[in-house]
Amino acid sequence: MVYLLLKSLHVFAVILWIGSLFLVSLITSITTMNTDQMRSATRITEAGIGVAWLAGVILVVMGGWYAATWWQLKIVLVLIISAIHTIVHRRWRASGPDGASTHASLAFTILLLTLLIIVLVIFKFPV
Repeated sequence: MVYLLLKSLHVFAVILWIGSLFLVSLITSITTMNTDQMRSATRITEAGIGVAWLAGVILVVMGGWYAATWWQLKIVLVLIISAIHTIVHRRWRASGPDGASTHASLAFTILLLTLLIIVLVIFKFPV
């Protein structure tokens, strides 16, 4: 029961994190965001990434998946998305009140990496 609740929390946090990161990247590729919009987006994405990482680490420990190939591939992809998250947030903070801009390709890179992670998790390929 605890496992399923934790897994649900993890999935919810990932949806919150990736969804908001994708939308902000897509929106900022079209227009700029003001300070209040950037502050709200930062709170949402940072809450999502924090809970997703915390719940994910606890799930890995509970499941003992350290040596699983699918998990090792997943963690590499998650680290890449986390790096993109950091890049986007640094751009927002550096841009000041005028907002920041990103390229639309960044938003779709986030979606592609997320899709690869979902496939790895669902099928758990024993590479």
